[in-house]
Amino acid sequence: MSVRDGDREVELSFWPNLAIGTSHTHPAWFNVLDRILMGLTAAASLVAVIALGVIATLMATGVWYRYVIDEPLLWTDTIVLWSFIWMIFVGASVPLSSSMHFAVEALVVGLDSRIQRTVALVGNILSLIFCVIVTKEGAWLTAQNLRQLDPALGLPFAIPYASVPIGFALMSLVLLRHCLALVFNFNKASS
Repeated sequence: MSVRDGDREVELSFWPNLAIGTSHTHPAWFNVLDRILMGLTAAASLVAVIALGVIATLMATGVWYRYVIDEPLLWTDTIVLWSFIWMIFVGASVPLSSSMHFAVEALVVGLDSRIQRTVALVGNILSLIFCVIVTKEGAWLTAQNLRQLDPALGLPFAIPYASVPIGFALMSLVLLRHCLALVFNFNKASS
């Protein structure tokens, strides 16, 4: 996004436009990667919307049963919590795919565009490393909780834990795509 400052355009963000599907000048393999990530992001968005619907419905139902009927449902709080966990971890890849996560830009705004791209690449690589580690550890933690059951539902605790490796794997794929776009300068036409 840019604004006018007198007679010149000033870019409000130094981050290159890395949003998925923003340019048609990519090589064929990159367009395939974009299409796959667009589908995965749409699925993640759908999971987040469904989870939000479940949260709203079950919270209202829980309040109704607890305060109006005076017979609280014990299982609604657990499903609301699990839905919230899935919404957060899986839904986090959606704004990341559009480069909409928060960033502190104060130190790099005045730098040369090549240095800005380098800083963006280093930030994305570090984020990618973090996401891969959390994916690996989250998968291990999920496997460890396959036999532990929730007392209210009788379902394995692996269900909410699985949102961590799935969500971070999605973010890893998006960050890998961002890194490739920066390395090969595929975002030129979309800036």
